[in-house]
Amino acid sequence: MKRGKTTRPGRESRTGPGVLVALASLLFALASTGEAGAQAVDGRLVDAETRTPVRGAVIQVTDTAGVLAGTAISDAEGQFRITLPGAGVPYRFLATAFGYMPREVHSFRVPDGETLSFPEIPMIPDPFVLDSLSVEVRRLRRGRTPGQEKVRHRQIAGLGTFIPGSLIADTRPPTLTGFVQQLAPGIEIAWYGAGMNVLRAEDARCLSLRVNEFLLGPSNIYADLDDIPYDDIAAVEVYATFAEVPPELQIDVYPCGLINVWTWIAW
Repeated sequence: MKRGKTTRPGRESRTGPGVLVALASLLFALASTGEAGAQAVDGRLVDAETRTPVRGAVIQVTDTAGVLAGTAISDAEGQFRITLPGAGVPYRFLATAFGYMPREVHSFRVPDGETLSFPEIPMIPDPFVLDSLSVEVRRLRRGRTPGQEKVRHRQIAGLGTFIPGSLIADTRPPTLTGFVQQLAPGIEIAWYGAGMNVLRAEDARCLSLRVNEFLLGPSNIYADLDDIPYDDIAAVEVYATFAEVPPELQIDVYPCGLINVWTWIAW
């Protein structure tokens, strides 16, 4: 009697339906880890007149007691996203940008595991008026335009990231360098030492550190960014790479990026 050929099952036949179901459940559980219970708010800021994106606006979300729940800075497309710590809690939203009126949204809630989206938030232009006498005196003494005017022009040109001094004063971060690293894309702390934090661009390019466009160091009243009192800061402008630096400053910082702190005396 001739025996028939016996075929051993391959690997695919050993994986029964039960194993596949268990594997699928495991993958789903892994994919869901960290997502369940997360809630966020996102949106896009635009100029109310031109409908163009508002870049570098600071967005703060607080609870009704005024406790800060999250902060973000709008990107080149005017977009932002903030992850919130609690669900069902009433929040307040405040967006501020140089040259625009503050925009507020009061008492909104975000359900657990969901994202509340604002597809388009119009920011109303609020051009500032500089006192002609004070501007004239500053230009004669320094040969430079006031910081507020410079920052406004650079923001319109879509250059850099801008952090209002009011946000720094209200937040009171442990260090200014750490706060800049948190809010400005492409910036990191290179090292800590001798009571000083050193910032650099993430791509390892150098950064020029300045106050009122003057180099930090022996010739400046401040030797390090973290020496500057928070109440003295009007704004911080950050350019992570040389390509982002405004043309009028490139000759002074080549080939580095730039972090410049404006104090009220030059604002």
